[in-house]
Amino acid sequence: ECLNNHDLTDRLRSKLLFALAKLYEQKGDPDIAFEHYHQGNKLKNITFDEPAYVSMFDSLITTYTADIFAKHHHEFDSSEKPIFIIGMPRSGTSLAEQILASHPDVYGAGELPIVNRMIDQLPIVLNTSIPYPECLKDLDNHTLGQLASEYLEESQQKSNNEEFITDKMPSNFMHLGFISLMFPNARIIHCTRDPLDTCLSCYFQNFTGEHPY
Repeated sequence: ECLNNHDLTDRLRSKLLFALAKLYEQKGDPDIAFEHYHQGNKLKNITFDEPAYVSMFDSLITTYTADIFAKHHHEFDSSEKPIFIIGMPRSGTSLAEQILASHPDVYGAGELPIVNRMIDQLPIVLNTSIPYPECLKDLDNHTLGQLASEYLEESQQKSNNEEFITDKMPSNFMHLGFISLMFPNARIIHCTRDPLDTCLSCYFQNFTGEHPY
C-alpha cells in the first residue's frame, strides 16, 4: 500500500522495493523477492551504453602495448607500498582487504578515488586536447614520477606509516596499465567469484553509486 503512494519519488519507491525484496528473500520466497528486486532496479532508470564501453576497452588494449611499458621503464619509484585489490563489486574485495589490514604492516585505505581522478585530469596535466588513453603518447617519465609520488603522498595521509597500503577501488581494474606504469612493483590482487553469484549479488544490491552495466 505504501508503494502506491503517489507522493513517493522513484528513488524512495525503489529503496522500499529493495527492502521488501530482502524481507521476502529472508522469508524463503525467492520468486516474489526477485520480482521486487527487478522492479526496484527498473525504477532507477539507468541506461548502459555498451558500444561506448567496448570502444573504451578497445582503446586501452591498443594503447597499453609492450612498447609503452618499455618506453616508461624507470627506477625512480620502485615502491612496493601500494596493494591494489580489484574485482567486481560483491566478489570479496572488502573481505580481502580486511584480512590484509589485520596485519600490523598493512593499512586498509578502502576505495581510493586517486587513480580515477588522475585519469580524468591526465589530458589537462599533459596540456593536450587528446583524450585518455591516447594522450599517453605525450607522457614523459618526469610527469609519471610526479604522479606516482602524488599517489603515495595522498594514499598514506590517514595511515600510521605502515609498510603497505591497500586500495580496493573496483574501477581500478580498468586502469591496471596506468597503475603498472606508475608502480611496476606494486602487488595486484584480483578477487573472483562465480559469475552468476556475482551478477545476482550485484542485482540484489541497492548501490549508493551508479553501476550502469
